[in-house]
This record gives sequence, structure tokens and C-alpha cells, in this order.
Amino acid sequence: MKIIISLLLVLPYNNYMMDYIKFEALLGKHISTVEDSIGSDFENTLFQKDFYYITDELVKKDFFGMKYNMLYIKTNDKDAVEAISILFQKVITRQFYDTFVKEYGEPIHTQVITKRKEVIEKQEKTDSDFASNAKKYEIELREGTFEENPLYIIWKKEGYEIKAFLRHEQNISEVTFSMQQ
Repeated sequence: MKIIISLLLVLPYNNYMMDYIKFEALLGKHISTVEDSIGSDFENTLFQKDFYYITDELVKKDFFGMKYNMLYIKTNDKDAVEAISILFQKVITRQFYDTFVKEYGEPIHTQVITKRKEVIEKQEKTDSDFASNAKKYEIELREGTFEENPLYIIWKKEGYEIKAFLRHEQNISEVTFSMQQ
């Protein structure tokens, strides 16, 4: 009688270290290359030619554990990519930040608001159904930490920059890869 023993080896799996689009590798490339890389789920038929979105509300892409369905891609006059912004419908999480730091290193700046002063509030009514409010603020920033709810987090890499813009009050954020100026 032959006995076969099977072992099930369970290894820890970190689903936040999946294969992600290397947006920095698309900088300087022709827009058609980017369109091939981001896949066919994205469209850019509304708004402006640089705004890409997924129309199916149930389909979202994953980037370091956070879901997104909108990209803004800035090109120059020759249709070469200068910047790509990933737009998130919530503020980036600590888990996202930690995983991002493992991939890109520590940021060079973590800017926290120390003072905010409303300078102008403007209200415009364009027709009977639509009105818009605009507020302008002067702010002062200082270096801080992720725990202090920063406004900006900035990484400088060779040939490109990454900037995370966190709008805590609106519960949205964006991460932008751009060519260094």
C-alpha cells in the first residue's frame, strides 16, 4: 500500500505588491503608448482630450491597494506625455503610503497646513438651476508627517517627480507622475 502525503504550503501573500502600471516609464512617450498601457476600459470622449475615465461604475483599477477609475494625462504639442495623474475618490491610506514608500523610497517633502486664511469667496449664479461657489485661501505649510494629514507629499526621482495631493476635507486625492522641470 502506497501512502501519498500532500503538503499545502501557505505563503504570505501581499496583494498590494501586484504588478502596477509604471506610470513613470510612460513619461516622454507618445500618448498612443499610454493608451495601450492603460487598457481598453478607459475612454476620453467627454470633457477634454486629456481626461481618461472608466464609464462602468463597477470597474475600477488598482494602484497600490487603492481603487481608481480616472486619469488625467497632460501632453505637449507633439502628443508626448508630460504628466499622468491618478485620481482617487478618497484620501490615500496609510497602507497605500507605506507600500508606495517601499517602491519609491521616502518622500523629500511632506507638507502640512499650519495656517489657512480665506481671502475671497465668490458666488456666481449662471442660470436658475446652477450656481457656483469659489473660495480662495492663503495657506502656510511646514514639513510634517503622514499622520498630520499633509496637503502634499513629494518624491524626486531621477528624471521625474511624484506628487501626492491630499484633500482631506473633500475626501479625495491624486498622485501625479511628471517629468522634472
